[in-house]
Amino acid sequence: MKLFLTQDYHLAFEGCLMSAGLEPVRFITHQGKRILLVDLTNCSPSEVAEIVRALPERVTKQALGSVLALGDFTGASLDEDAVRAMQESAVFDSPTSRNPRGWG
Repeated sequence: MKLFLTQDYHLAFEGCLMSAGLEPVRFITHQGKRILLVDLTNCSPSEVAEIVRALPERVTKQALGSVLALGDFTGASLDEDAVRAMQESAVFDSPTSRNPRGWG
């Protein structure tokens, strides 16, 4: 994994955040809304599967109807196992989620 500065002096990574020991799933606030950000940027299929399989435990701890989620798949790779993991997690079809559209 490479660490570099962008043109506007922000720190950026080349590779999956999980590979760097960083948390790819975290809550952020945007315009006063709390959003669960699932950052799968540049993740391998096995990393995608591992991250999404951990989502139900994280999401179901929140109040019903309270989770607004955003997934970033930029540069991520998927295989059958990663897609199956997303289907099995079915986090966004749960009553906890405010955007029950699935992974798309």
